[in-house]
Amino acid sequence: MYVAVIWEMALVISVIEKSCYGLKAFGKAEGLVKGKRLHGFTLTLLCTIVMTVISQSFKVRPNQQSVSTKIICGFFAMAFNCLVATVYVLSYTVLYFQCKETQGEEVELEESLEY
Repeated sequence: MYVAVIWEMALVISVIEKSCYGLKAFGKAEGLVKGKRLHGFTLTLLCTIVMTVISQSFKVRPNQQSVSTKIICGFFAMAFNCLVATVYVLSYTVLYFQCKETQGEEVELEESLEY
């Protein structure tokens, strides 16, 4: 999970910065995360724990429930996990801007009607 911090930051960089992708994004992510790697690790650990708790709480015993109950529980588990995953990526975007601000880089926001 410690390497996941750089991986997720590289994903955010490749989306936000249009000219930076691939290995270049990984290099930039490694340099950008230097002071905040523990924050990213904690964020990844927290989201992993929450997703595991959600998955285990909607787990149904195979012999005691009907097929429709299994489908409904699976749907809600997937929906909540997708919600946590969305918040996870949004949190990494906030971490990206905090890392840029900490290192003194100027934050450029492009206003676009595409999104």
